[in-house]
Amino acid sequence: ILGWFFRRAKTSSPIERGTAKERTAKEMEEEVEACLVCCEDLRVAAVGSCNHRGVCALCSVRLRQLLGDSCCILCKRELDRVIMTADVTKTFESFPIWGDVCRVEGRELYYDEESQSFFDDD
Repeated sequence: ILGWFFRRAKTSSPIERGTAKERTAKEMEEEVEACLVCCEDLRVAAVGSCNHRGVCALCSVRLRQLLGDSCCILCKRELDRVIMTADVTKTFESFPIWGDVCRVEGRELYYDEESQSFFDDD
């Protein structure tokens, strides 16, 4: 079901989607995954200790702050901290966290205490 959802949510409308034959290989490569909550392009994802990237940064903050839900949307694992990043190659473990401080490549990431989230703006 999730595979179907990701394939369906990759473009914003059925008119833009077209048939597979009409779309070029380049267009298909440039597609990004979609947030499982809002279905918008997943440009900045929330990554927790389980390394799932199913939710965008905005929805993650809304879930954590407004609803008090700090679980992964895919595996339901409780996530004490999450990293908001656009870099799809980085895992949660590539962000060294010490309490409320996370330093990456000589810079300190912004930490939002209410959502318990670090923001990787690089």
